[in-house]
Amino acid sequence: MTQASMSRLRESFRSLAPQFGDVVGRFYERLFAADPSTRELFRIDMVTQAGHLSAALALIVRNLSMLDALEGPLMELGAAHARVGVRPEHYPVACEALLASIGEAAGGDWSAELSADWRALLDRVAGQMLAGTLPDESAST
Repeated sequence: MTQASMSRLRESFRSLAPQFGDVVGRFYERLFAADPSTRELFRIDMVTQAGHLSAALALIVRNLSMLDALEGPLMELGAAHARVGVRPEHYPVACEALLASIGEAAGGDWSAELSADWRALLDRVAGQMLAGTLPDESAST
């Protein structure tokens, strides 16, 4: 990820922060509309869930320059998601829903470049989470 990409992502997140609760709410609306089966995966209060997602995104954006350091925790998060029934095919749907929600909230500040930055970040995070759902091959050696 380039310095320019990281700067755009940080600025985008900073400008969206005051309305991020709404962004996350729209994300869940989009996710459940796109794949109604995902609704049953969320057994906790959605306000609490939205807070978890907002905090996770803030942590990721705050640490863009050292995302490798988050690889282990993201893999653990992916494993936890798998334990509650999240499947690999849910990730692209969730990424699209989140990207659309961020883009909608960004309004006139949204550009193809910023969209590509967010997509690259979400794809990387999803990839690390999915890696946590794979069997640990080193454990068998």
